[in-house]
Amino acid sequence: MRGYVQLASFNNLYNYDLDIFKIKLQIVLSTKKGIRIDFIHVPHLAPSSNLYRNAMYKWKKLKFSKEEEEKMSKGKTGTWFDLYEERFIEDSKVRNDFKRAYNRLKEHLEEGRNIILVCYCEDVYRCHRRIIGDMLVKEGYDVRYE
Repeated sequence: MRGYVQLASFNNLYNYDLDIFKIKLQIVLSTKKGIRIDFIHVPHLAPSSNLYRNAMYKWKKLKFSKEEEEKMSKGKTGTWFDLYEERFIEDSKVRNDFKRAYNRLKEHLEEGRNIILVCYCEDVYRCHRRIIGDMLVKEGYDVRYE
């Protein structure tokens, strides 16, 4: 029997019985805020540092090129997150570190292990963990969104 993936924010971890998760992954770039006990830091599943910088210091501050504005106008949400999601998916196809970590996730799931993926973002629908979750769902895996 396959395992499942739970997507969670650090602030919502108290909602879960963490003992049911064999694999607990902190999928953030930086560990400046620390690593939670019993979690493994896997920056390979985080956005690239370039994507992170664009999101934090450009797009979230509403600074867009004409091309970016055009893409957003045709996107699902009409927000900066459309740019972020597109770039994250593009990166996931070329980043070998991401591909290895993602494939390892699937191996754990196939072996029946439940996994919790944790990030700092409050809103799962505006976070890279949702994008990873959607990728897994497309491949037939059970993903539980917050």
